[in-house]
Amino acid sequence: GDFVWIESPGEEIAFGARVIAQDGGRLKIVDDHGECCCFINRNDYLVFKGDFVWIESPGEEIAFGARVIAQDGGRLKIVDDYGEEQWLPSDRKVRIMHSSSVQGTEDMTTLGDFHESAILRNIFVRYREKLIYTYIGSVLIAVNPYTNLPIYTAEQIRMYKGKKFGESPPHIFAVADNAYSNMRKLSNNQSIIMSGESGSGKTESTKLILQFLATISAFGSAKTIWNDNSSRFGRYIEVHFNAAGSIEGIVALFLFLFTFLLIFSSLLCGNPNFLAFGNAKTIWNDNSSRFGRYIEVHFNAAGSIEGARIHRYLLEKSRVTEQMRNERNYHIFYYLFSGLSADEKRSLELGQSSEYFYLNQGKSPEMDEWSVSTDLAEICSAMKILLFKEAEIRTIIQLLSALLHIGNVKYKSEVNKEDLLHDFVMRTITSKEERVTMHLSPRAAVEKRDALARTIYEGLFDYVLNRMNDVIDIHFSARNDGSKHHSIGMLDIFGFENLNTNSFEQLCINYTNERLQQFFVQQIFKVEQDEYNREQIDWRPISFVDNKEVLELISDAPLNIFSLIDEATISSTKNEHSLLNKLHSTHSKCSKYLKPKSDLQKSFGVKHFAGTVFYETKGQQRFIEKNRDAFPQDLHSLMQSSKVHLLSRIFYKTDICNRNGGITVSSEFRKSLEHLMQQLARTHPFFIQCIKPNVHKKAMEFDRDLVLRQVRYSGMLNTINIRRNGYPVQHEFEHFVHRYRVLISGIRFLQNLTATTVITARTALHLHDICSESTSTIDHRSMVEHICNQVLGQNSDFQLGKTKVFLKEKDDLCLEMKNLITYDSCPQKDHVSGSFNLR
Repeated sequence: GDFVWIESPGEEIAFGARVIAQDGGRLKIVDDHGECCCFINRNDYLVFKGDFVWIESPGEEIAFGARVIAQDGGRLKIVDDYGEEQWLPSDRKVRIMHSSSVQGTEDMTTLGDFHESAILRNIFVRYREKLIYTYIGSVLIAVNPYTNLPIYTAEQIRMYKGKKFGESPPHIFAVADNAYSNMRKLSNNQSIIMSGESGSGKTESTKLILQFLATISAFGSAKTIWNDNSSRFGRYIEVHFNAAGSIEGIVALFLFLFTFLLIFSSLLCGNPNFLAFGNAKTIWNDNSSRFGRYIEVHFNAAGSIEGARIHRYLLEKSRVTEQMRNERNYHIFYYLFSGLSADEKRSLELGQSSEYFYLNQGKSPEMDEWSVSTDLAEICSAMKILLFKEAEIRTIIQLLSALLHIGNVKYKSEVNKEDLLHDFVMRTITSKEERVTMHLSPRAAVEKRDALARTIYEGLFDYVLNRMNDVIDIHFSARNDGSKHHSIGMLDIFGFENLNTNSFEQLCINYTNERLQQFFVQQIFKVEQDEYNREQIDWRPISFVDNKEVLELISDAPLNIFSLIDEATISSTKNEHSLLNKLHSTHSKCSKYLKPKSDLQKSFGVKHFAGTVFYETKGQQRFIEKNRDAFPQDLHSLMQSSKVHLLSRIFYKTDICNRNGGITVSSEFRKSLEHLMQQLARTHPFFIQCIKPNVHKKAMEFDRDLVLRQVRYSGMLNTINIRRNGYPVQHEFEHFVHRYRVLISGIRFLQNLTATTVITARTALHLHDICSESTSTIDHRSMVEHICNQVLGQNSDFQLGKTKVFLKEKDDLCLEMKNLITYDSCPQKDHVSGSFNLR
């Protein structure tokens, strides 16, 4: 009968209730609204009908979310997030869900529930509402919807232009715009790194970022890109061209517009070529990138695109000649059959795609619905925009057709037919004294044939890539006027793979993902916490999972996996069997290395950050052969003699010749990857973690266990922790004062300046001149503290280190917004806009 106050988790204040029954240490209550609660322990959470709860279930790794719809004594009836209803046993553990978790939150650093269940459910409830983007501070989580969503329109681009994180709902355009704004504001290079499994949407994300950057940079420093006000466009032309002093007059204007449109269209139209020549259907992804690319877009001082360059990494050449079941060759081969006319096919002697060995091994030769949106005509149109001539396009189609005939040993080209057949079945060994020719075994002859096909295809791929770079990079490379240029790089690289059969390619792919994971850990955890320690701010260290041991196993420690593979590759006496034995004996004690249970299994395992993968070394996988990637000298000489200019050009490249002197595929790949990592380290990185919601590639289907695994290995819980408790925004004291001086109503200059100088919003714009004359006499640290206390409030959570101020992202957003408001309200802004924009 007592009336009581009850404090409940998730509620800001206590609520009133009346006790209606007791049973030992338990109470049964009815609240002021008449809602009756089951018997509860005095220290347990109170659960009412309509409450959202976390339920721990036997056999489940983590709790799941549900809503209470009925009560009966000590039992609860719930409906879970998937619509399933059930009565819970009275002994089932139930916890109240925090209000921030009920409908989901845009930024998971604000989640009241800090555990894996809350992260997983937050992603799910937003995905269910077709909200595929979520923030962890400035890190974007992107879930592949496997369907087209109307959220990438011109209106969306306008909505996110000039906005900081948190001003608008999470979106990939927000990441692109912040990278662009940072580049212009801080005058340094930026990068956007997409990570995730194969099929998680990295390639599509790259395309969307390119679309956004190309659009907003088209009008440089113009206030808005859809404003019809002609005077605003005129002002843009005047500032951009005349202030730089590099372009004058209407003729120069048209030259600029032509160059820009060429770069703009080439960047966007180059994507279909990459999808066609570099992507293929795998078991997990209908449009899987089988190569890595780093797209570097260059901007001038006005923020307009001046050029770009694309770097590629590790094209999966073996796919040209062999595919696993339910997989396909590169898309471009199938476009030949769907896009060529009957007469064109007849002239190339092409039949049905299922007739060709290079296309029918996976038993999936026909194109599916995904490919309807892209065809050969679109590829050819894109190549014309890249300034390919009709004759070049025709030659490329002929060579692609010839590769299919090579697979069926029906090759026809403008080389001597007898010489070709001879070189396919004979091997020539040359020494100082003599030249010996011998017959090849049937298997060796097939391998020689396939080596030719792979080499030609790689040459075609690089030819298309180099032609594209010639178009999009020429304007930037030709500049020599001393003006400042910066870039935004986008990394779209193969995701982590664990196939039914994993080979040398998967080892290289997964090693790449290990390096990217280490870079993420370095930037988000190590670098940030090391900086806190150097600056001696008040900070509680956060633990995180480091993959350093895996990297040491694969590439860094003495006798690592790659070094042993290279040793076996260079040696003429070692084979896959001896390689595997050496791997087992060397690394058997390493916790990240796994030996198969049976010696009959010719494989070794690695415990990657994303899961354990076993790599097959024998059969079609041929680790040593793939790492050697040798090309016969006699075939090389024969191809150089071809009357087809493009074919002979491919084989005149020096890197097509036989590998010797210890050069292997893995050593070259690791060298190029190391260069990439050094390049990324010189940029300010943004991270997009792409999530694959299901393995069936079905629209809006959510596989809880699959997503949970990705949540875990990507370290989201630790990322939320450091973003919530850390200080990701840092400014040196002098830079901070210089940037936010317009916000202060008063400031004290120490030493030489003993009086208090009051600075209004109008006169604060001249503070920079004062600071410049007496920089050594000003206590910038005190000025920073004064600005933060006045603008953010005395209770705001900022930290002053030895040389820097450390801010939460929400406080940085507050400062930027007030900075913009103050500037817009300044009567003299038109006169100072130039210096303000430079600042």
